[in-house]
Amino acid sequence: MKKYIVSLVVLVILSVNKFYPQSDLWVDISERLPGDSLSQNLSDAFSLAPTYSWIATRSFSEMYRSWDLCQTWDIKSVPVPMSFFRYNEMNSEGYAIGIDGPIFKTYDNGDSWDFVATTNLPVNGSVITYQNTEWRAYLCGDSGKVWTLDESGLTELNTGLFTNWKAVAARAINDVWFCDETTIYLYDGISFNQKFNTDKKLNSIEYKYPSYVWAVGDSGYIIYSSDSGQNWIEQTNPDFQKRNLNDVYFCPFWGLEIGWVVGDNGLILKTTNLGVNWLIISDGITNDNLKVVNFNASQDAFGGYFGPGLIIGDNKTVLLRSIIVSVDDKPNVINNFYLYQNYPNPFNPTTKIKFEIPAVGTRDRVSVQLLVYDVLGYEIASLVNEEKPAGTYEVEFDGSGLPSGIYFYRLNAGSLAETKKMILLK
Repeated sequence: MKKYIVSLVVLVILSVNKFYPQSDLWVDISERLPGDSLSQNLSDAFSLAPTYSWIATRSFSEMYRSWDLCQTWDIKSVPVPMSFFRYNEMNSEGYAIGIDGPIFKTYDNGDSWDFVATTNLPVNGSVITYQNTEWRAYLCGDSGKVWTLDESGLTELNTGLFTNWKAVAARAINDVWFCDETTIYLYDGISFNQKFNTDKKLNSIEYKYPSYVWAVGDSGYIIYSSDSGQNWIEQTNPDFQKRNLNDVYFCPFWGLEIGWVVGDNGLILKTTNLGVNWLIISDGITNDNLKVVNFNASQDAFGGYFGPGLIIGDNKTVLLRSIIVSVDDKPNVINNFYLYQNYPNPFNPTTKIKFEIPAVGTRDRVSVQLLVYDVLGYEIASLVNEEKPAGTYEVEFDGSGLPSGIYFYRLNAGSLAETKKMILLK
């Protein structure tokens, strides 16, 4: 029986095997970025894993990279100033999109870049999405221009529209949402269908599987649909200044209702109930305009925590919501909880999953679950579901009856949890 993932674990795993409670504390770490210029307007932020983050800038031919939970950063040279950075989890390639449309990719985490193609026009929005073994990137710009990028190269779509796109969001190859300054469209793989129109100016759009859509814009505007765009309501923004809103982010999978919005003059909003209520959590951190908010999506979906989170903006502003928020004098030390990467990976049709679980308190056994989910968050297999003593275990997963694609496996041991990704490639 298929089930949705609905739990949110509030413990996080550190490399020293210590666990600390999570909170919603944003810290200005702008001074950690190398270089002397503070006039840079940062354009994009992307976190792939708890230790791996990128920041792009429109001002110089460089990007910032961190491998240690955003504590330290180095500069990686890129061919031109960049508007976007996206990571293709299907083939482990990073894609950078230049401010005038050239597209480059890296196989070695930014040490070198190869030219892919160019739109010859500025790109206003981009997203990479997946379906089974396929991947596709969507890019949008002015004058109704939309391009797709996949293994066959860059292709321009005939949208039949003459509009200036602002943003794009997707959860599947033929389930893609676009917004221009006043209108929201759904692309179903065949045509662009208008779903909403407003007299307010829109700046960003977000789509959360299976049917939730948000768009945010100027003067504090937040619009929301829970039924794939059939009906829309305006959500209440508590910001009495009605500052412009520039980006919106929600966990991409079912069950986690937490979202953020960022805007001008340092505004950060947060919701824990799909936007029924929004709270201001930012006043006093910065007065710079905030442009992008991003979290590590795979950890959002299954790892039980959000982090690290990044918000970037004008004047080289970088805010961090770290997974390390405090260190107690007496931390709760828990040893030997570890979920290994499956081997082989990719696999066909079987793979082995190894894990370690600790003793908890005075108990010599702990309740253990090892579950497998598809990319949409449905549980498709239960490999372990019993109490086990502390120790190291290995189980085999057989994907013979499943289609090729990305899958996730999650280990629960008492109140502890961790998730990793695997790829079935037939």
